[in-house]
Amino acid sequence: MQNDMYKEKERATATKEMQDALDVAKQFIDEYDGADKQRIMWVVFKSLVAISEQEGNEKYFEAKKPEELIFDKQEIIGTIRTQFDSVSDDFKVERHIKSLVERLKELQPSLEMHARKLNKNVFPSIYIDKSSGGKGKKTRYAIKPISIGVQTEVDTLNDAVQAKKTSDEISYEVESELPTLPIWARWLYPIIKRKWLVITLGVSPAIALLFMCVMAASTTTIALTSSPLLFIIPLLYIGCYWLFFRFFTVVLNNNISMLPDILLPLRLESAVLEVELNPPKSNLPLKKAVKLKVYRATCPVCGHRVSLHKRAFYSEDIIGVCSGNPRMHRYSFDFTTQSGELLKKM
Repeated sequence: MQNDMYKEKERATATKEMQDALDVAKQFIDEYDGADKQRIMWVVFKSLVAISEQEGNEKYFEAKKPEELIFDKQEIIGTIRTQFDSVSDDFKVERHIKSLVERLKELQPSLEMHARKLNKNVFPSIYIDKSSGGKGKKTRYAIKPISIGVQTEVDTLNDAVQAKKTSDEISYEVESELPTLPIWARWLYPIIKRKWLVITLGVSPAIALLFMCVMAASTTTIALTSSPLLFIIPLLYIGCYWLFFRFFTVVLNNNISMLPDILLPLRLESAVLEVELNPPKSNLPLKKAVKLKVYRATCPVCGHRVSLHKRAFYSEDIIGVCSGNPRMHRYSFDFTTQSGELLKKM
């Protein structure tokens, strides 16, 4: 008897978590304003959420069988046809699901934020099940709830403070961490995962300049004439570094720096390198690690997306710029509090 009651409670909890995950997924889809929001993978996600909710309400939620909400390619294509758009029978669901899984992993901080807004303890992910069907392998897909834990008192207090903010104030959120970079920029991953490498690159121009000074002080005129490369190579390195890689030095000095646009995929407007700090007054070093992050906010004036940009081309000041009115809706950015205020109109 007790075992039956325990199983019944487990099924009820699993059903509630699935319903919560679908609620979070719907709000996330409604409010998502990333540069890749028009990609087909989001249509696939909407379809999977829609068919899961429809089938759940009709059959499985009342029976407490959320594990039955798992669908094959043809069922997803059928939902896309009836609710969103017409697609062919050879629509590449598998490819779009793969892209979606990777993107949702990047957007986990944003999904968790939406869950907390709705007072939910789970956020949605994609589950892929490969099992043998009637003819060979048959792949099926489902929404899977992932737990984020109970909202803390600090979160509740922060929510209360946020509710009192005026239209001149803005709150930023981490939309994603370690986003997928284009092939030519993936050399960054092993560097930012090793703080000592970032430090080495950040101080390398100073080392090159010191080397030149030592050589100038110790080299005779004859040696200088016969070994010009000893000066030309460090000069070229310093010049190239300052043109293309000075963000390593900036992040060491300011604890944050914009990543150059050339290193970003087209779907990202901006990203930053940010030093994760240890708590104040601790015995640990101040700088804990270097992270690659994407921040976003919603403009309190017009409701459009706010992304981070440099204040000016040669400036290292970072501000939030509204996509709806980029000239007038500009905000300061404090990454330690993830907040800002409306700047003086230009």
